[in-house]
Amino acid sequence: MVRGDVVAFVPFLIKLLQNDSATLKLLRRNPFPHGPPAFVRARLYRYRFSTARERRQTGQWWMRDLVGDYLPPVRLAGRDQKAAER
Repeated sequence: MVRGDVVAFVPFLIKLLQNDSATLKLLRRNPFPHGPPAFVRARLYRYRFSTARERRQTGQWWMRDLVGDYLPPVRLAGRDQKAAER
């Protein structure tokens, strides 16, 4: 089941799938330097501060646990099947 608040996230994903340069400038680096992706998905993580012990062991201030898919893999409608298999 897709969460209701995903609706606001969908236009961003469409722009990623279109390799929109203005949208890609919002990111630290282009995760798709060789062309638009065939599929994108969004994963949901729960973040918390690390404990003093975890901080000493890992050096990380934050710990994260995967909750699941925020949005399952999607692609643009009408995309050629061969392009999707790349």
